[in-house]
This record gives sequence, structure tokens and C-alpha cells, in this order.
Amino acid sequence: MRRYFVCLLMLQAAYLTVSGQKKFRPYRIMFKPGVGYDLPLNTVSVNEITDQLTDMNGRGIAFQMFSIGIYPRERLGFELMFRGLSERSAGKRNDAYNRLMQERWGAAYFYDPVTPYEDYGAPFESNRFTVGLSVNYKFDRGRIIYIPKYFFGVVEIGQSRRFHTMKQRNSNNMLLVEYDTEKYYRDLFITGPAASVVYRLNQTFGVSLDASLFWHRARASFRERHTDLFTRQHVETPYNYSGTMFRGNIGLGLVVGMSKRRR
Repeated sequence: MRRYFVCLLMLQAAYLTVSGQKKFRPYRIMFKPGVGYDLPLNTVSVNEITDQLTDMNGRGIAFQMFSIGIYPRERLGFELMFRGLSERSAGKRNDAYNRLMQERWGAAYFYDPVTPYEDYGAPFESNRFTVGLSVNYKFDRGRIIYIPKYFFGVVEIGQSRRFHTMKQRNSNNMLLVEYDTEKYYRDLFITGPAASVVYRLNQTFGVSLDASLFWHRARASFRERHTDLFTRQHVETPYNYSGTMFRGNIGLGLVVGMSKRRR
């Protein structure tokens, strides 16, 4: 009798599982805000000082402020995503910049360190935005949805300027040191694969695990100029960044889905 009762419970559980899977209608529209962590998988360096003036190599908390996936077909669809990165290392970059400037100029000139809140042309940029459009292919497996994607979009890279007037030690000579750039921001084309795994809590809500691997050209440019304010002679050196940056992101999202009503 006990074996019969156990078998009956197992059959009932199996039936509920299968029927529970069947009741989930495929999502046709998915809203998915989320949060994650974004980091570079490689770094690009040209000059130690100017490296601190761009957030291209930065990492931090990424907020997916807006994401909507639309599926005209049951499986095939597209997704529009807007993500912002709050870089936590801007203060560290400022400290590294001051240390490197002191090492380079401190022996011959009086260097006044820059605080993180001073405006020397512009504060250190510490936020990055990414806008992307992807092609998605959705596999519905009851409560679980698998969504491989491929993104195309634009990432905004921040660049900062710095200007310093320094007095020469044991002299009245003054030196103007400039680290200049043409643009505070650069919009770069970005592309790469991504994937989401969604667990449906009910017909409308779910949670997701998201991962992406994007790459873009490493494009930043600065001009280093030293001007002797007594003779007005100056020396200028350009620093141009090139190569490819790879960035990884992993995060969690809240899914709000809409399904096509059954007739």
C-alpha cells in the first residue's frame, strides 16, 4: 500500500510538472532592467599619465536601465538595450595621475596635486554609456528560456583635460604643462555576442542571468604640451591610442514579460 501511495505521488508530481510547463505561454515582449559588473578583458596603454585621463580601461557597476525584447516570431526577435557604467576607479586614476606627475616634474618644479573635485578643463570622467541593438533567438523550455544574442551598438568613452602652471625650483621661471584632447567624449562602434537565461516565476515575472562579450576599437587621443612662459617656447607630443578593447559583463535582471493571448 505504501509503495502504491509513493508511486501515485510521483505520478502526480510528474503530471503537475508537465502541465506546469505547458501553461507558460511564450513571451512576445520582454522588459528587463538589471544590474551587473563590467570589466575590461585587456587594457590599452600608450603613456602612463594620459592613460589616467581616459576611462577606456575602467571597470565598475553596470546598470541596465532599459531593455526591451520584441519577438514578432515565436523564437526570432530583437532587443534594444541601454546600459550605464558607474566607474569606481576614477579617484584611483586621479591619485595615480598626481603620483606620476610628481615623479616626472617634482624634482625641477613645484607641482600642486589636483583634487578629484577640481575643474582643470574638466573633471575626471567616470561614467560610460552603451546603447545596443541585438538579434535574438529564443528557446522556450517551460519555466526556462534560453536566449543567445548578437549585439551592435555604440559605447561612449570619456576623456579629461589637465592644465598646470608650475614654478621652477630656485628660479622665477614658470612652466605651463597641458594635457589636451579634442573631445570630452568619443562614440565608438561596439559589437559582440551575449546570452540570457530566464527563469519564469509565473506567467508575467521572471529573473535572468545575463552575460556579454563586446569589443570596440581603442580610440583616444591627447596632446602633451610644455610651454616656457618666459621664452614662450613649447614642445608638443601627441599620444594616439589604437588596438582593440574587449569587455565582459555579467549581471542579473528582473523580467517582465507579455504573452500573446490564447483565443
